[in-house]
Amino acid sequence: MVMLEQAELSLHTGKLDDAICRIYGCSTGCDALTHYKNRFLHILNHFRTQFCGTEEIELFSAPGRTELGGNHTDHQHGNVLAAS
Repeated sequence: MVMLEQAELSLHTGKLDDAICRIYGCSTGCDALTHYKNRFLHILNHFRTQFCGTEEIELFSAPGRTELGGNHTDHQHGNVLAAS
């Protein structure tokens, strides 16, 4: 766990740049890194608004839904084997 303000400071000062680049496959200093950092800062800001008083947080990154079988059949109410 990390304190909310410490996470924001780490994002602003670049302490998390290497970790973000490893997760998202970008390079330090690229436009994509700025986008990801701003996305995390946006999330933290909304978290603070919704859960006022909560100071300890953890940040996770997970892929979207991956369909292992039954691709696109869910649109016709079929069965899909999905994972994350």
